[in-house]
Amino acid sequence: MANRLFLQLKKLGLKNKIASIITVNLCFIFLLSSMSLRSNAQSYIQLGSGTGTNSYFPLYYLYDYSYTQTIYTAAEMNAQGALTAATITKIYYKPTASVSTSNWKDWVIYMGNTTQTGFSSTANYIPVANMTEVFNGQILANTMANTWIEINLATPFNWDGTSNIVVAVDENTMGWGSSPNWAGYTLAPSSGSKGIYFYQDNNNISPSSPSANSSGTTNNVAQIRFDGTLLPSCTGTPNAGTVPATIGICPGQPLTLVDTGSTSGQSNISGQWQSSPSGQNTWTNITGATTPTYTMPSAPAVATDFRYSVTCSAPGGTTAYSNTMVGTITPANQCYCAPTNTNTTYYLNNFATTGGITNITNNNSGLSPNGYGNFYNQYQVSQLPGSSINFTGSFGSSSSYSFGVKIWVDWNQNGSFNDPGELMYTSTSYITALTGSFTVP
Repeated sequence: MANRLFLQLKKLGLKNKIASIITVNLCFIFLLSSMSLRSNAQSYIQLGSGTGTNSYFPLYYLYDYSYTQTIYTAAEMNAQGALTAATITKIYYKPTASVSTSNWKDWVIYMGNTTQTGFSSTANYIPVANMTEVFNGQILANTMANTWIEINLATPFNWDGTSNIVVAVDENTMGWGSSPNWAGYTLAPSSGSKGIYFYQDNNNISPSSPSANSSGTTNNVAQIRFDGTLLPSCTGTPNAGTVPATIGICPGQPLTLVDTGSTSGQSNISGQWQSSPSGQNTWTNITGATTPTYTMPSAPAVATDFRYSVTCSAPGGTTAYSNTMVGTITPANQCYCAPTNTNTTYYLNNFATTGGITNITNNNSGLSPNGYGNFYNQYQVSQLPGSSINFTGSFGSSSSYSFGVKIWVDWNQNGSFNDPGELMYTSTSYITALTGSFTVP
C-alpha cells in the first residue's frame, strides 16, 4: 500500500534572518498570545495597542545615551475610562525583544501636566522645571519579549484630570545594546509631533537643556500603561461574557482561550480562566490565566472543559461565570504546529512534485495570510515505499534573494515533524530555486 506524503517547507531569508514559513499541509492556527504581569484586579489603562513597534521611545538603546519626551493627551486617557483627577503610581512599557538591560538600565523619569499638545521642533521640549521626577533608579536586569516592564514610581504622579501628560525618560548608562524595538503606535496631535527624541554616544544628555548629535520628532511613540486610581470601581455582579461552545485540543501544543463581552474598564475587577475534566463540573483555576484572551503554552492531554470567571472585589461585589466551553481532543494529523511571521517580502510561490503515483502542482499560490498557507485538503502526493519523489519550487520575491529550505514528512501521522527520519531534505546553501528528490522509506 502506498504511503501518503505530507510535506512542510521552511524558508530562511538572507543574512541568517528568519523570513517566513510556508507549509503545504498543516491546518492553519494563528495564535495570539496574551501575557500580563498582573494577576490582581485591573487598575491600569493602556494608551496605544496593536502589533506596531518603534525604536526611539521610551529610549533608544542603540546609543550610549538617550532622552525622550512623549505627550499623552487627556482625550486618550478619557477614551480608556480615566475621567477624573487621579494618582498614577506605576507605568509600564512593552519591549518586543528578550535582552539584557545592562547597558541601558539607569533611568530617570519625569512626568508633568501640560497644555502643550505636540512638539513643533526639537527646541520645543518641555522644561524639566515644569515636570516632577517620579523615578530615579535601575529597571529590571532582563526583558522578556512582549511582556510589560513594570516601573514603580518613587513619587506618585498626580494627574489633574484635564491636562495632557508628558512623560520624559532620561537614560544614563554608559554603553549600548542591539537595535531596539518597543511596542508602539502612531497618533498625530492637533499640532506638532507627539514625541521628541535625542541620542548620542560618549556624552550624556542634559534633560534641562537637551541637545544631541541626533534628534528628531515623530508621531510614532511607545505604547504605555498608567496604573493607579484611574478607573471607577466595579459594583455588584460583573458580566463574565461568553466563550465558544466548543474548542479543539491538540495535546501539548498552545491553546488559545477567548472570552468576549466581560466587564472591563473598572477597578477592582479581576478575571480567571478555569478548567474541569470533561463533563465533571469540578473547576480549578489555570495558573496565570487572568485575561479574556489567554494562550495556554501546553494544552491538556485529555478532553477538558473551560470557563471564564470575573470577580468584583469591591464591597458588595460578587463573582460571575461564563458559559462552559467543551474541549475535545483533535486527531493528531490535524494538530501540526502553525508557524507565523511578519515578513511580506519572502514567500514560496510555486511548488510541484513529479514521479509519484499522484503529484502536487501548487503554482502561483501568492503570499498567504500571516505568511502561512494551509493546502492540506487541496494537494497531496503519494508513492510506493522504496520509490522516489522529485520536487521543484520557486519563490515570490526578487530573484536576487536566496533562501534556505527544509522539507519534512510526517511518516507516522502523529502530528509531529520531530520524529527521527522525518527531515527529508535540507539545502546545503542558500538557493534561488528549489529542486531535489527523496526516497519513500
